[in-house]
Amino acid sequence: MEDKVSVEIVENWLKGWCLSREVSFPVPYKSGFKVIVGDEKQKERFVFPKLNDDFFQLAHSIDEPWIYLKVSSSSGEFIEKIPERWKLQPQGYMMTCFHPMNFPEISLAKGYYLEFSEYNTTFVVRIVAENSEQASIGRVSLIDDIAVYDRIITEKNH
Repeated sequence: MEDKVSVEIVENWLKGWCLSREVSFPVPYKSGFKVIVGDEKQKERFVFPKLNDDFFQLAHSIDEPWIYLKVSSSSGEFIEKIPERWKLQPQGYMMTCFHPMNFPEISLAKGYYLEFSEYNTTFVVRIVAENSEQASIGRVSLIDDIAVYDRIITEKNH
């Protein structure tokens, strides 16, 4: 992720993430955003476009599990400045493309086919094997002028 990510890009990405996960849109929280996820292993998530005092104050104030803090920054910039109770997860990346995407014509391997479904402005694409076993699945949510790809998985056997 670039050093400086716009608040608008982060907000739209987070809205797309919310559409994909079927949770309420983010609400502003100081210089970032808050999402009530409501999952057993992720109650809430706070997302900050940049590392600042708002992030650090929140990191020091939260003492319950399953609340996620995300920030557009490398972990080296904050890991020594937050309480030890926080568990660092693998780094994720926000990729951007500011021009039309061209998709080459492709065909699936023999014995596989595509299935499409949709909800809200989220499209679900599944690749299914002849035996009806799911080989792969992914979602793309459209929000304003961006597409957010989420929950893309290819099963080990495929």
